[in-house]
Amino acid sequence: MFTDVFGRVFITSGGKGIDGKGYWYDSFLNLIPGYNFKNATFIAKTVTIPARDGNLPLKPDLQPKAFIPKCIKIYPFTGAMMNAVGISNPGLEAILNMDIWQQRKMPFLISVMPVGKTFKERLREIEQVVELLEPISFKAVTGLQLNVSCPNVGLDTESFFDEQLVEYLNKLADLGWFIDLKINVLFPYEQIVNLEKWCDIITCSNTIPFGAFPDKINWNKYKGLEQFGGGGLSGAPILPFVLDWIKSARTVSDIEIKGCGGIMSKNDVVKMQAAGVDAIELGIVKLLRPWRVKSIINKCDELW
Repeated sequence: MFTDVFGRVFITSGGKGIDGKGYWYDSFLNLIPGYNFKNATFIAKTVTIPARDGNLPLKPDLQPKAFIPKCIKIYPFTGAMMNAVGISNPGLEAILNMDIWQQRKMPFLISVMPVGKTFKERLREIEQVVELLEPISFKAVTGLQLNVSCPNVGLDTESFFDEQLVEYLNKLADLGWFIDLKINVLFPYEQIVNLEKWCDIITCSNTIPFGAFPDKINWNKYKGLEQFGGGGLSGAPILPFVLDWIKSARTVSDIEIKGCGGIMSKNDVVKMQAAGVDAIELGIVKLLRPWRVKSIINKCDELW
């Protein structure tokens, strides 16, 4: 079982950067009582096969060049965030050449996303993921998170939500790794039954793309990233969507599910478990409610 190896609590991809060291503001967060990710499993920031500047170019040390990114908007009082980072990274091969992940000693996940313009190009990128990772020796147990739901790479990711996913996962099976499929709440939950034998856990949800669910989300409150394509919404406002999706998914499948999106308190963990998750992934709480991190993780230890 995936959770037997990697645990029940994860730091969402991007939460601690590509290398796990975090960002410039982490030194300040570390001073806050209650901010402690001990016992949470690291997921590296999503990377791609080709290098991407995205909307938040990185320095050689993998830190953002911009001190205050224009592609991120934070709403601290409502616990929400919009981002259009666009998977900025130097490319999978370049990162592997840095020998960072190979030296990690605790189980962790590498997150990748195919971004080619056509299915054929994306499938080739998946093949390259296998070709690059297969010969590498890692000190720790390493899993792969296949991200097919970032709304900020100029692709219609809903086009991924069909037989293409089976082909991606089939290729990745050659690695022999644990596979975590990261989707968003736009993914038709009924399709899980077609995927469950190809992956070990499903993570829901990535950010909700700008403009989705117009009858339920007042997008006028979250404007400002139109120059970057609109961005994706995360944080407290998306939690109800995630809970509904998980409850629906549990009617068709018993695959392990990792709940992600809007977990801001211990009570949210209780809601997630009641909905049917086997693990959680923490992200925006780090920035907007950092003093709650330890108590949330402790609650998970209680429940599981």
